[in-house]
Amino acid sequence: MIENHPSKYVSQFTDERLTMIAKALKEQADETDQDLQSTYDSGYSKGCTRFDRQKNRLLALAAEQRSWLGIKDGSNRLILDIKGAPFRITVDDHTNPKKPAGKGMSRAEAVLLGDLYDNQMLLQLEPPQQSLNLKWRFFTELTENIEDGTTDFDVLFVGLDEYNAVHCVWKLSENSVNTISSITEHKVQAVKKPQAKTILPDRRDEQMNSDE
Repeated sequence: MIENHPSKYVSQFTDERLTMIAKALKEQADETDQDLQSTYDSGYSKGCTRFDRQKNRLLALAAEQRSWLGIKDGSNRLILDIKGAPFRITVDDHTNPKKPAGKGMSRAEAVLLGDLYDNQMLLQLEPPQQSLNLKWRFFTELTENIEDGTTDFDVLFVGLDEYNAVHCVWKLSENSVNTISSITEHKVQAVKKPQAKTILPDRRDEQMNSDE
């Protein structure tokens, strides 16, 4: 069983960041499958639509989280980075990737990874891990329940070496982090309100009104 956390290889890969990206991928995969229920849909039409929507969802997320999530290639060769650490997304089997996005590496990504690991080695005081130079992928994997015919998605963040051997696996289903962060540093203080004022009627006015 592989228990290494991605942050052991790349410190930028925190649970909070991985969870935010993985949740966006899973939600979009679920929504796409709910939308595409036509008898004329196939695995191809669902797969293409799923990937395109996931890609656009992450591009939108990057626009919202510019402080740590960047866009290196916004085309269908989508390459994003977390604080300079690049990754790609794919719908594939992480143990035996068949799609180019899963098993391959573009020249642009190779350059980014080279810069990333070169910088890490300069900053490390201890010798680097043997399998340090990994490529990183978010795999959206589909599981089918044979008994009731239902399907579900899980999103995995995986580190693979040049031979596509798996060295690190992080799963959304096992590591989901729910956090609520305040956008302000200081707690909002309660505002004191003055006590409500009540005015009792003048008994003399009441007496005069009753006489009339």
